[in-house]
Amino acid sequence: PSGSLGAQGPETTQLPECWTEAVDTGFPRRRFLAASAITASGLVLASSKPRTVFAADGERQQESTNDQELPGGVVVLRVADVTETMENVVLQAAAFQESGLGDAVVIGRTQMQQSIKILLAKSKLEAIPKSGLAVLKLKSISRIAELGQGPLTPEELKQMAKGYSQARDALRPVFEQYPPDDIQAFKLIFARMQAADRATMQAGQSPE
Repeated sequence: PSGSLGAQGPETTQLPECWTEAVDTGFPRRRFLAASAITASGLVLASSKPRTVFAADGERQQESTNDQELPGGVVVLRVADVTETMENVVLQAAAFQESGLGDAVVIGRTQMQQSIKILLAKSKLEAIPKSGLAVLKLKSISRIAELGQGPLTPEELKQMAKGYSQARDALRPVFEQYPPDDIQAFKLIFARMQAADRATMQAGQSPE
């Protein structure tokens, strides 16, 4: 069951949906290709462009070229957010293969392996205490892609979705290990970073 990660901060924060009650992520629901979705989610933590790092009070602190400078709790939230996005992507791909209905989502085995590799490498999740189970679940997704041949099957895609869900569940106690004051600061930084990400995405979208 879903539940809140403690009391909310001074403004509404946006946390991974399974950790909250009816949180609006703010991302538009639209038709997309799996390759674009994987790139967008897997590279959230891997952008080579300078990005703004937010201090605990939500104010812009400095420009950074990667997320390594982010507090561990914020990294955990961002990885959890990626797992939620990717769980939806692979389930959509499975549904399309089974019925031919909905968005035409086709995911390659190499894409999935690269997505997990990039996510783990750029987030440095393995360096965060107690993250071992979450990392193992994420690696199991890549393993599914590695062991099979040909197009990913609906069953394989559903197994991957389960892996993303299990990884996210494993990340919750990792986040909750931090002191309450730190957790509130992490939530605020995460919310501001999400807002910045959305603004960047919207600025890059050309009118249809």
